[in-house]
Amino acid sequence: MNNPRVMSPRVLRVEITPTGGRRWHCEVPFDLTPLEGHFRDFPLVAGVCQLRWVTDCYREWTGEDAAVQQLVRLKFQQFLRPGDPFCITLERRGDAVHFALTHDQTQYASGRLVLRQ
Repeated sequence: MNNPRVMSPRVLRVEITPTGGRRWHCEVPFDLTPLEGHFRDFPLVAGVCQLRWVTDCYREWTGEDAAVQQLVRLKFQQFLRPGDPFCITLERRGDAVHFALTHDQTQYASGRLVLRQ
């Protein structure tokens, strides 16, 4: 029997932020497919995977694909590892989407997606 490929975080709940954005409360699955080979003795979620989650959440929120023209102020501050709880927060401001992956006082990643008009 083949196990399905797990590409997304486990979403626990979604809420509307006070400014009308969205926040997904998530957890990194231990069987996340992108963890394979990244790295055997110290598995962590690659930045490109985190960005994919951000654009997937944007699509879920708006019903549109995120036509990204530019990534601005992209920062990966802490490792995101199997079993870690975290939130993906998206806020739309003009032609950009500000995003952050956080948990309590820990900031895993942040940045801004400038969208094509």
